[in-house]
Amino acid sequence: MVNISHRVSIRSRDDRGVVCMIDDRITIIAEKNGVQTIKHLLLLELEELRQAIENNDEGNIIEEIQDVRILGEQYATMKNKRVESQEWYEFKIDRTMKRLGVE
Repeated sequence: MVNISHRVSIRSRDDRGVVCMIDDRITIIAEKNGVQTIKHLLLLELEELRQAIENNDEGNIIEEIQDVRILGEQYATMKNKRVESQEWYEFKIDRTMKRLGVE
């Protein structure tokens, strides 16, 4: 059984109302890894994702997406950009919805 008592902190930014959910474990891992290690691992995981896509390995694609996502969260955490990252996420989703006409 996974202990979720220390998993998620919720922080919001009042000026735009963007809610940023932060998994405390990401912060712990990011601080342990450091920025240079995170960047190195991110490049490795991006390459693994590219290879999984080229090989049409659906199960591995999902796994590698999560590796990249987790490392991206670590990077944003170390650079104090978690809220900005969430804002970009919201912008990109909204823009795609508009582009597809499904606002």
